[in-house]
Amino acid sequence: MNANLHGISGFLERAIAASGETLATLAPGELVSLAIALPESAEARCQGLSGDCRWVSPPTGRAFYAAGKAVEGSRDELDRLLSEEGVWRRIGDGSASPLAFFTLPPATATQDLSFFVPRVLFRREGTAWNVVLSAAHDGRALQEIASDWLGLAAAILSQAEPVGEARIERSQASPDEATWKTRVAETSAAIRDGRFDKAVLARRLALRLAEPVDPNRLVDRLAAANAGSNVFSLPHGGGHVVAASPERLAVKKGRDILSDGLAGTARHAGEAPADDAAEAALFASAKERREHAIVVDAIAADLEDFCETLERPSAPGFMHLSRVTHLWTPLSGRLKPGVGLLDVAERLHPTPAVSGFPRETAIAWLKELGEERDGLYSGVAGWVDADGDGEAAVVLRTAFFAGREASLWAGAGIMAQSDPAAEWMETEMKLATMLDLFADK
Repeated sequence: MNANLHGISGFLERAIAASGETLATLAPGELVSLAIALPESAEARCQGLSGDCRWVSPPTGRAFYAAGKAVEGSRDELDRLLSEEGVWRRIGDGSASPLAFFTLPPATATQDLSFFVPRVLFRREGTAWNVVLSAAHDGRALQEIASDWLGLAAAILSQAEPVGEARIERSQASPDEATWKTRVAETSAAIRDGRFDKAVLARRLALRLAEPVDPNRLVDRLAAANAGSNVFSLPHGGGHVVAASPERLAVKKGRDILSDGLAGTARHAGEAPADDAAEAALFASAKERREHAIVVDAIAADLEDFCETLERPSAPGFMHLSRVTHLWTPLSGRLKPGVGLLDVAERLHPTPAVSGFPRETAIAWLKELGEERDGLYSGVAGWVDADGDGEAAVVLRTAFFAGREASLWAGAGIMAQSDPAAEWMETEMKLATMLDLFADK
């Protein structure tokens, strides 16, 4: 055990022992979370953390590193934890609220929310570090619970051995380029026939890797290259979902709510003359502006049901990412009393940015085409703390890793005027965000 690990583990062990009397009063059916503020010296020690999942938000200076599951379940069970019934007991440092991670499936799937509360959570807010230890009452002795916490904390603190660059042995697009372009043409024709206004077609790139990859390392690399995105890795379906999501579906703080309207795409090359020209063309494009307006209008209509007040800019701005630029309209509102983050996330998802519009008609069309999405692509990942605050991100710029297999996804919003070749190139640009992680492309 290195000195840094030993120092923090010893600090946690003493904090658990000091809270032993309170922890011993845990009642059947309760979930307890012990929050521990780490000393300032811990900042230098909390480097290269591991764990089952992580959530890194460069714009906010917030990061979560977690391992284990204290409790997991459905929306009803999460509502019970977040209610005022007292089943989630919070002790220790009041500035670090415990939290649950949650997901909603891809846009084309049945929308059943699932969640889990991590057993051990290292959380950073700026330069301040806290550890939140959670356990459900299951009849175990406090000593056994404490041993479990300390073991998971040690695993998070143990820096993983360096590994080589992730290398691609082979790749396969599904559907292939010709089939996908045919689907784009068919979708545009269906829109011109008045069946719906927009549909989002997705494509998958299946990779065979030379060796398994460390999802945590990929998240750190994504965070360094995508400063404006939420970057995360979550366990899912026997593997890990890794994503750099630029789209905040909902961010809640108190009764304030934010949501991003994001649609309309141009290439971002990192060269001013070319990028300026691409921005101007994007803003002037009737097709891209119409596609963007459909998304923003739908989000605004849903938020109006939940908000006392709602504000939206009169015209979109731009969101610049590593490979693409999007038209971007941030919406902000004041929630009505009693409305929670999960209420908003479930109402908004899936937005027209990932499914189409009208929602039900567009999804029916995608199913008619035989489109199936997995790995949480176009779903939602988020976190909500015990105070009800948190955020939900649309799972975009994403890959699903299981051993040496990886699935990358990208989509494009199809309109009546869509050009199949241009839409294919848009998905190529979006896939490049994840392909940049690999040594061979």
